[in-house]
Amino acid sequence: MNVPVDRMPKFAPVALFGYNRPDHLAKTVEHLRANLFADQTDLYLFSDAAKDAAAEPGVRAVRRLAHEVVGFRSVTVVERQKNWGLRRSLISGVSQVASEHGMVVVVEDDIVTSPHFLRYMNEALRFYTDFETVGSVSAYAPPTVTAKAQLRPGDTFFHYRVNCWGWATWWSRWRRANWEPENWQRYLEQRGAAALLARGGSDLPNMFRDSMEGRNQSWMARWYYNCFLHGMLTLYPGESLVDNIGFDDTGVHCRGNVRQFARYRASINSRSDTTYCFTLPVVVDKKIDRLMRRFWDLPWLPNNQFGQMIRPLYRGIRHVVRAARGQR
Repeated sequence: MNVPVDRMPKFAPVALFGYNRPDHLAKTVEHLRANLFADQTDLYLFSDAAKDAAAEPGVRAVRRLAHEVVGFRSVTVVERQKNWGLRRSLISGVSQVASEHGMVVVVEDDIVTSPHFLRYMNEALRFYTDFETVGSVSAYAPPTVTAKAQLRPGDTFFHYRVNCWGWATWWSRWRRANWEPENWQRYLEQRGAAALLARGGSDLPNMFRDSMEGRNQSWMARWYYNCFLHGMLTLYPGESLVDNIGFDDTGVHCRGNVRQFARYRASINSRSDTTYCFTLPVVVDKKIDRLMRRFWDLPWLPNNQFGQMIRPLYRGIRHVVRAARGQR
């Protein structure tokens, strides 16, 4: 069903997803609770069940913490009885909250927020309610992109890429998604399709393929694929209102070289006098597009002189391989 605008809550509810990291979750909750309008916001806290015995102590600690959370208009704890995995748990949870309230703000357990995160989210959700080509709102902004584009904290911009580090959407957009598209392989085999899908970042086509073939738990790649097919863009702030504290080798889906992920860390805009200038029309700026692609392109390469030297070589080799496969 669609929720009429006049029946939407004054403040969008927050869906918070946790697993087995109580210390991370405690920081996330602490920052959310410090937000302006937190006491007028309904919080839904989703706790997935343990996948194995090693995860059980962390899951129990997360659930104890979840039932002690205060400082919000209401707190609803949803405990999964079986391990659903990130993708299924998040898609189901977002669908549950968004279908009931018409819109939802989504946070995972390793995201710390600005005290004005909820204000930005709610203002953006209200402003773009009737703009169906806006698929989601991101609170994260790549620091090098906004610096090089000389964006001010109150500026906003659009891009093809969706983001999962503190974001929001409307049920009218989320409900369009087909999470198990039957013709995705045939589409990617079409000439130029993979290149179009890579407009949001060169990592996305493979991330999407791996998600569909069961090699990762990425819901984001599938959400991006659906936004891409429906021509929906994501709104970004001129300065990040969130930071990801999960790049410490504790996450299930983000293991590896901690130093590699340092480029994603962002300073949070905590200024109370920020007035957001929401962008119209809903289009992607060419300069910012180039900066966003450069930031997300081949993120596994080191962000140093060697990485900058090797990227053009890798792109050339990849272009030859795709041309041979008819995927140019």
